[in-house]
Amino acid sequence: DSVTTRHDVALAILTADCVPVLFADRDHGVIGAAHAGWRGANGGILESTITMMCDNGAVLSSIEAVIGPAIAKSNYQVGDDCRDAVISAHPEASQFFTVDPNAAQKYLFDLPAFTIWKISRIGLTNITDLAIDTYDSANNLFSHRRATHEKLPDTGRQIAVIGLTT
Repeated sequence: DSVTTRHDVALAILTADCVPVLFADRDHGVIGAAHAGWRGANGGILESTITMMCDNGAVLSSIEAVIGPAIAKSNYQVGDDCRDAVISAHPEASQFFTVDPNAAQKYLFDLPAFTIWKISRIGLTNITDLAIDTYDSANNLFSHRRATHEKLPDTGRQIAVIGLTT
């Protein structure tokens, strides 16, 4: 996670399925960026970024968030390790998991919705979800999971960038 109040610096997040979250408090000139995979989102990266923003002059009610392209629930199969860790930390987060009808003992996890839920619990209300699935090849985006399933040697990354203007 990164935060700045400088106008000569842009913040960037690289992702290939995880959720890039860009934050801005335009009124107070503070921006932030967070790379929210399931471990980071579950472990407090979003809260940490917002806390750092407020420590640098942002006001919670003025912070906007944008959820960039990320893997959609329909394509994000996880096991008990992910589900147990998330629900252990956040019992009410079971709503973001459904049993995968195509795989025994696997779940589909809505990471973007979980990210939005976490941000909302902090108190942010101005949240925009681009709702773009990185796994869907029609979107022409990089997906680590799709590359793995297609046995490709590597995958690229998307870059999400935010900066302050004068």
